Amino acid sequence: MAGVRHLVVGFSGCGKTTFSKGLLKVKPKNQPVLIYDINKEYPEFYPHPFVDFDKFLSEAVEYRHTYMLFEEATIFFDSHQTAEEMKNLLVRARHTENYIQLNFHSFSSIPKYIKNLIDYITIFNTGDSEKDVIDKFGKGKIFDAFLEVRKHKNDPEYLKGANKVSIYHKTIFVYGGA
Repeated sequence: MAGVRHLVVGFSGCGKTTFSKGLLKVKPKNQPVLIYDINKEYPEFYPHPFVDFDKFLSEAVEYRHTYMLFEEATIFFDSHQTAEEMKNLLVRARHTENYIQLNFHSFSSIPKYIKNLIDYITIFNTGDSEKDVIDKFGKGKIFDAFLEVRKHKNDPEYLKGANKVSIYHKTIFVYGGA
């Protein structure tokens, strides 16, 4: 699973963390893990103490052959400095052979330029409008997947949890164009 940039988007409670834990369970056993886990939801995979995102990011750029998970990835794109460091991390993923997963709550919180830096996107239901998705990614594979996921938002087969949130999701390969 090395050299991959994977975006996961969906609102709170839709299954992003469960999905992420599933991916962590199937990664190669000897592959190191680095997780920015502001909510401390991954102690079984990353039992290390929480550090602020500046320190975390400065350490992340030194890692090789590592599964990196950025839960609440939006904060890594809030300032120009950290956004540049994240872009650098994503651009270098193939050379460092890192698997980088960025979890976002909505399309509107994803930087527009990211579509040219990712290989896969997994889409859960979000509160985004069609316009939000088109503004970020245009009409294409990502928009079509968004529409497919949204079709299932009230499908009883996929409604789970106390809030009855749809866990239906779709993963698509987008490298080379959305």
